[in-house]
Amino acid sequence: MSSIARRLGLWMVIGGGALLAALFATLDHLVDSQLHERFDGALVARAQAFANVIAAREASERQLVDAWPEFAPTRHEDFYQIWNSAGEVLGRAASNRGGDLARPPRAADAEPTLFDLTLPDGHRGRGVLLAVWPRQGGTVRQAPWTVVVASEREAVDALEWRIHLILSYGLAFALLLMLALTLAAVRAGLKPLREFGEDAARRALAPQAASNTPLLPSELVPIGRSLDRAFQALGDALVREQRFARAVAHELRTPLAEMQFTLDRLARDDASAAPRMAILNDSLASMTRTVDGLLALARYEAGLETPAIEPLELCALVKRVCDERVASSAARALLIDTALPAEAWVQSDAALLERVLSNLIGNALDHSPHGARVALSVVIENARATFAIVNPAPLLGAADVPQLGERYFRPASAPLDREHVGLGLALSTAIARQLQLELEFSLHDGLLQVRLGGLPVL
Repeated sequence: MSSIARRLGLWMVIGGGALLAALFATLDHLVDSQLHERFDGALVARAQAFANVIAAREASERQLVDAWPEFAPTRHEDFYQIWNSAGEVLGRAASNRGGDLARPPRAADAEPTLFDLTLPDGHRGRGVLLAVWPRQGGTVRQAPWTVVVASEREAVDALEWRIHLILSYGLAFALLLMLALTLAAVRAGLKPLREFGEDAARRALAPQAASNTPLLPSELVPIGRSLDRAFQALGDALVREQRFARAVAHELRTPLAEMQFTLDRLARDDASAAPRMAILNDSLASMTRTVDGLLALARYEAGLETPAIEPLELCALVKRVCDERVASSAARALLIDTALPAEAWVQSDAALLERVLSNLIGNALDHSPHGARVALSVVIENARATFAIVNPAPLLGAADVPQLGERYFRPASAPLDREHVGLGLALSTAIARQLQLELEFSLHDGLLQVRLGGLPVL
């Protein structure tokens, strides 16, 4: 998702670039037209003056060179050539050096005609075509002569190219300067919004904290007031939830402890009631684990528990948890494969991580079919350790995987007498979030793969 600063900067640069491009095209057109107009105007004036000399008297080449030194043999910027009505060459400039100018594109008339041509020396030029009626014996000839006066235009083209280059460099520099000013203006203009966002993110973690944002711009004042009210309501709700979690922890654990004490006394006083007491003890232990899980989940989600990060050896922790859990699954002949490195020292909270591993391993062992193979592994890549479990899960479908971290989740195909699987995984998900770890579930060919990743390696 693009940021407001990037979007504003992009549109300002696009708009400014388009404006500068239009300005370049306009200036280029004006400069070119002025250069060509002045060049063509001077060339036409020179050609008309030359034609007037020809019309007044039949001047010789020597006289023309004396009167018009730019047609001298040593020069090559200006040229002329004269044809009679039959197309015969009557005269040419000494600067032609014996070469002929290109024939004009059409017949001459009284109005001058401008055209481009290649000069006798091979350079590019611009010519003017005129019809001249010279006098002979005081009368004007009936058939006009064709006169072409040409001038080299490469100097004008070079000047035009230099102007283009100067304009290009100038506008490119203006575009870069505009880009820098735009970025600075956008950054300065959005600074209050950035500070407001950072303050909102800080208060989202601590809703009861006071706002540190300085005086907001008028556009952000309504948003700031709305967020203040929302954070105040969130803080009040968090306080109520924390109080409720503490009260529930006390009110539920006390009667459970009293029930356990009573059962223990009855079992000691009446040995014949021991089998019935064992059934009650199992039910009471299951109820106690459920209450402890619910209370722990409430504490973690309410932020009452904070991780104590310290170095720990992950492989040893996995082995210890696995040894504690493997006894309960021995009756179902489960095969447990472990692929662990010799050591894997990581940074985490030992108690919380042990609880996550115990829940994940216990869930895999408790819900694998009889005689199934459960694979445990630890992999270290890019300074991060990942713990993985793979076990058969015939009761799970692809639609069930996204719900594995929810409370009291039961697969659609699970028997009604089968214990639910959601509380332990929900607790593991909450603790993993507290530890800033990645807990992922995936199902491939009937095998459930659980990955706990993101553990920083020492």
